[in-house]
Amino acid sequence: MIPLNKPGRINSSSRGGNLLEYYFPQNNTYLLSTASDALNVIYKRLFKEKGSIRVGVSPLVCFQAIYPIVCNGHVPVFMDINPDTFNLDVNKLNDYDIQALEVIHLGGNPNEMDTIIKFANTRGIPVIEDCAQALGAKYDERYLGNYGDFAAFSLIKNLHAPSGGLLVSVSDLSSYLNEAPEMGSLLRIYRKTKIYLEGMANHHPLNIWNLFYWGLMTLKGDAAGYSLSKDVYQLKAGDVEDIKRRFAALESLLHRRSENAIRIIQDVDYRRAKVQVVPERGVSNWNRIMFKLVDKDAEEVIGRLRREGIAANNLTQNYKHGFQPHVSKDRLLARFYQVRLEAYENLLPHIISVPSSPFLKEDEIRHISRQMNSILS
Repeated sequence: MIPLNKPGRINSSSRGGNLLEYYFPQNNTYLLSTASDALNVIYKRLFKEKGSIRVGVSPLVCFQAIYPIVCNGHVPVFMDINPDTFNLDVNKLNDYDIQALEVIHLGGNPNEMDTIIKFANTRGIPVIEDCAQALGAKYDERYLGNYGDFAAFSLIKNLHAPSGGLLVSVSDLSSYLNEAPEMGSLLRIYRKTKIYLEGMANHHPLNIWNLFYWGLMTLKGDAAGYSLSKDVYQLKAGDVEDIKRRFAALESLLHRRSENAIRIIQDVDYRRAKVQVVPERGVSNWNRIMFKLVDKDAEEVIGRLRREGIAANNLTQNYKHGFQPHVSKDRLLARFYQVRLEAYENLLPHIISVPSSPFLKEDEIRHISRQMNSILS
């Protein structure tokens, strides 16, 4: 099976130098185990300063981006989406009573940050940019993660590292990290094994590595959540050096991923699958290639693509069948979904993601677009 975020060899001998300062020149940066760890630090800080607050957030996202809100004592307020960009509907921001705003750049596609920051400044509320999939993406020629008070990135999804999350903050958060333990050895082994198997897997039925990768993927259940922990872990020194080396290759990775994504998008029949729309002043990093199916059910199409060796899903890999259900079906989040969101309700049954990676091979690119068109015809 072609993994959603297929890894490969990073050809960079550079240690990355001060690249974090280049991408985030006015902010403090901290390397952690995952993007969820970064969100946990942010919401711990907000709870300490403000107590429990109402955090606006889109429900059209991997629930792992929402759990830290609840696990750290806050209340998620679900906000409706733009059915074309799949991000927040900026025309409805004033419809919600919120005290903070988590802005999720879904699939690496930028939100309309000028409107969002103007709204937040008027309200006097903090903005948390969830950039888990958006390293290197831009809005108005400015890298995402530089607009809000805080930002969280996944370096697993963006740099193909076995482990790594990046926390970006206007304020100093070092006191929240000083006593955080290092990530455990068993988890490091699991993540290194996973990324190795992802690199070896493909769509060819006789590839023995597919069996091992599929076995690892089927360990995921369809119960709520992949991790409800609010713990925070730091990286070992060797992992930090590996991430710095990978950062030096970021521009090359972005270029190759975009080229591969555009090829797939151009080959898929646009009459049957509408690709996620990038805002006029935005630049997506195409961390995910996301489509809205015109007349097909996403869960069915995802199942058929997976049987053809393509690790498609809707919003996350955290469910073994590739389909995250409606937020009202999640045992932790259901009680917070109190007002029906029309665009979310209409889009969720029809949204899919297909593999996007700088390391896709020629036959894998052709296989993805060919199978998409065959299944959708």
